Amino acid sequence: MALIPTPAEQQSRGEFSRRATPFLRRNQLWIVVGSLAAGFLLAPWPFEVKAHAVLHGICGQTPSHTMTFAGMELPLDSRCVGIFGGLLVTFLLLIGLGRWRAAGLPSIGAGVLLLFFLGWMGLDGLNSLMTDLDRRHLYAPSNDLRLLTGWMAGVGLGSVLLMVTGMCLWERPRTSMRVLPNWWWPVALLVPVLPVWLLLRTGWKVVFYPASLGLIAAAVTAFATLAVCAIVMLRNRDNGYRQFDQLVPLATIGVLIAVALMLAISGGRFWMEDYFHLQPPA
Repeated sequence: MALIPTPAEQQSRGEFSRRATPFLRRNQLWIVVGSLAAGFLLAPWPFEVKAHAVLHGICGQTPSHTMTFAGMELPLDSRCVGIFGGLLVTFLLLIGLGRWRAAGLPSIGAGVLLLFFLGWMGLDGLNSLMTDLDRRHLYAPSNDLRLLTGWMAGVGLGSVLLMVTGMCLWERPRTSMRVLPNWWWPVALLVPVLPVWLLLRTGWKVVFYPASLGLIAAAVTAFATLAVCAIVMLRNRDNGYRQFDQLVPLATIGVLIAVALMLAISGGRFWMEDYFHLQPPA
């Protein structure tokens, strides 16, 4: 027979619940992120296999295009490392510089540079494809150049992502504040690629693990931010938020959606490769 709690015990539990609920609500995002990270790290497979599986759906993971560390390949090829790394760093830097409410288009000079960045990545990607097909190409491709051109595209994507959140989420979006006010801002946002490149070029095994986790975090951040914006627009709650704390429940849902979507895409690609007997890229 279950013990019936006394009124004193009921009161004590009620007080505990009132104290615990605000803490859980305030920290639900970090609780979910920590739980997902712990589940990933504790899953009974090698770290490299898990990292490749999680990101398998968003990148070709071509070995010849991928940087290695003591024989272990990053879970994204060099161009995708640049894209997602540049996106995450640009997004966070612009927030840190106080431009998180910016909802204005980049200046003309910055916009031209961003288009140039995207065009250069496209040209380098085409040149790399022609090389792989053993066709005439302009120059010998390299992982260093793939990383740089990917980062250039990531600067553009991160800037646009921040501008979209500024337009969509905040109660008083600053439409007069350009997300990139001058032509030199995109150039300055390329600077972080240098220490990243130097670190990746070491080939040290110890670099592989944080780099892989950082790439997973970058992908989750990108998908989760898009999910949050989509939810807000579908619920007609545009421009209804004043501060980041109000976004915690939505951000938590966005992270869960992002992880589920990434796993679904990866699972779908694994299934297609198995069903159609597709050979992995060389």
